[in-house]
Amino acid sequence: KSNGALSGTSGQSKRLEAIQIELYGPVAEVYSVYYRVHVQSYVWQDWKKDGQIAGTSGESKRLGAIEIKLVKRENVITQYPDVSGNQSMFYTIETKSGELIVIDGGWKSNADYVRDVISKHNNHVDAWIISHHHPDHIGAFNEIYANPNGITIDKIYTTDMDYQLYKDNAKWWDEFDVYDTYVQQTIGDDRVDFLHRGDNLTICGLNVDVYNAFDDSLIDCTRDYENMGSLVFEIYGEEESMIFFSDVCGKTVSNGNRISIARSH
Repeated sequence: KSNGALSGTSGQSKRLEAIQIELYGPVAEVYSVYYRVHVQSYVWQDWKKDGQIAGTSGESKRLGAIEIKLVKRENVITQYPDVSGNQSMFYTIETKSGELIVIDGGWKSNADYVRDVISKHNNHVDAWIISHHHPDHIGAFNEIYANPNGITIDKIYTTDMDYQLYKDNAKWWDEFDVYDTYVQQTIGDDRVDFLHRGDNLTICGLNVDVYNAFDDSLIDCTRDYENMGSLVFEIYGEEESMIFFSDVCGKTVSNGNRISIARSH
């Protein structure tokens, strides 16, 4: 129902157990509607938004209170810990228009946590950016890709690593088999786009400038191909920006200039 029309029943002593609220028209392009409910025998539930279900179903629990607020849409960047307690990289960007961008995801053991985050966005990832292929960055992705359990991914962006070169020079801590799993799973997947140094593109309405990615120029500079070939990129909208350095360290080359890169962990 909309615009003040009655939804539900009147005079029948029927309990209200759950709600969904969604905005339409021009206002929905500028604002999100957030709401939470207090459920009988429970405490306040977490905030829901833009058509998500708040409440319970099939538990015969009535709603005791509802709180609603309008929030102006913004690009929101969130950093998450890894359930393993170890270093990793897992970010999300929720755009003004509601798209979800996932960056890396952490270890394989973090997969359920990543699933839970994605579930709050209707199990849909508009773009998944993989900075490089070490297990603390791609482990969760591999697990979710192999067993999506309802999760859909529109696009995957990553660096174009040289498979044989990496295999021949991999150290024990590279855990090359994790990268091999990624390659075997995604080979031939037309959702995968490789990013290169100097690329300028738009992802989910945000501008992305790529300052570093694996290419042949690194072959004579390092043997740490995965770390030094990590994506370094800047994502920016109209007012704010953020640069992701991944695991690049020391110095790298961008458009012929030397730029200092610090490790992210």
